Amino acid sequence: MQLNPDLIRDILLKAELGTYSILGSADGWFDDDEKNYQKPKELSSYSDKEIEYHVNYLKEIELLITKVDYGKLIDILDLTVKGHNFVSNIKNDENWNKIKEISEKLISKLIDKEISLYQ
Repeated sequence: MQLNPDLIRDILLKAELGTYSILGSADGWFDDDEKNYQKPKELSSYSDKEIEYHVNYLKEIELLITKVDYGKLIDILDLTVKGHNFVSNIKNDENWNKIKEISEKLISKLIDKEISLYQ
């Protein structure tokens, strides 16, 4: 799955506001988890699978603190210190748009460079 920078930002900004849960795909003991689950409105435009993938990624790179119980829900508990530092840089929409623009240009240049190596 391809990483979605906007989803990453939405997950982190929501985590800064407090604890919330997402629906994981693991087989859980409690089917009620799925029945009672309500996706956070800030993440409503994304699929549960996308959200879970990105949350796991953010945990792996040590920006999020999560907890998985016996059910299917994954609790987003807080941001790590690195997560708080990262959010402070991306919270402002103007900064975020600049960061995205720069990263898109860098990716484009890296792709062009890779293509030129094989020509």
